[in-house]
Formats: sequence, structure tokens, C-alpha cells
Amino acid sequence: MTISNPLGSNVILTYCARFVNVPSHSKSLKRARQTTSEFHRIQRELDIARRRGGRQHINNYPVRGEQHELDHELSIIGGRQAYQEASLLTTGRHRTCKWVFSIITKLGLRPKKSQSPLEVLEVGAVNTQLLSVPWLSVRAIDIKAQHPQIEQCDFFDIVPGGDYNAVVMSME
Repeated sequence: MTISNPLGSNVILTYCARFVNVPSHSKSLKRARQTTSEFHRIQRELDIARRRGGRQHINNYPVRGEQHELDHELSIIGGRQAYQEASLLTTGRHRTCKWVFSIITKLGLRPKKSQSPLEVLEVGAVNTQLLSVPWLSVRAIDIKAQHPQIEQCDFFDIVPGGDYNAVVMSME
């Protein structure tokens, strides 16, 4: 996969935001942010627990629970489904696409009306905001896609071959 832009340099746009997973009946942005932060914390600790095997520490970082305890914590907050729902809530209220627009414009990459749309790969797409922009040609992917316009696939399974002017990764 080639990532290039008209200026000759590679561009990867990364937007760091805190997303919180909440049950679909909840509309609390604060609760959604808490849930997503907790989801990411548990995922990091699960990663460490899997790598360390039977050891008590990895790189002097104490692991506070066994893998089954972390799996239980993950189920208490609602797992990946709750994470996806919370992400939909937070991105609906805080439009990541505005940030992407500002960066693309600052870098001088926004195409003129006579130019072809900018080729963009959106990794971790939660919503379709970027797909509706006429001056962007977006391939939106997510490992657990929640919308029919978002391709469900793992970023690491993408076969190289597409040319993109920018890659957008909206993840914590």
C-alpha cells in the first residue's frame, strides 16, 4: 500500500480521543467516555497478561489481575459491543471529520473543484462522516464494523496495492 500526497511526503492523520462504551439506552457522553477509557485499559492489561505468561511483572510494570479477571471486567462493561456503541455516541457529538478537514487544509492537500477527490483510508471507522464528503474518496474499515458502508476487516489483513493520499486513524 502506498500512502502519498501531491507534495511528495507521506501523511498519516491520527486523532486521539477518548471514547466510552455505554449501553445503547444510555445517552450520557460522560459515561460513554468512561466506558471506552476502561475498555482500552482492560485491553492493554490483557495484552500484558498474555505476553507475560506466569511472570508477575513485565518491564517492571505490575500486572494487577489474571487474564480471567480482566475478561470478567471486560464483560461487566459490556465488551466490544458496548465500546462500539459508545464510540458512535461520542463521534456523533464530536465530529472527528472537522479535525481531519482542518489538517488536510493546513497541509494544502484539499483538492480544488477541478481536481480528483483525495484518496483516504480511514482505519477504525465508527461512523460514515468522511464517506459523505464529496472531495474525499474514502475506504472506511473497522475490525467490528457497525454500519453497512464500513468495510469489516482488520487493518493488518489489507493486501498492499491501493494508493492513498492520507490515512486517518481515529483511535485512542
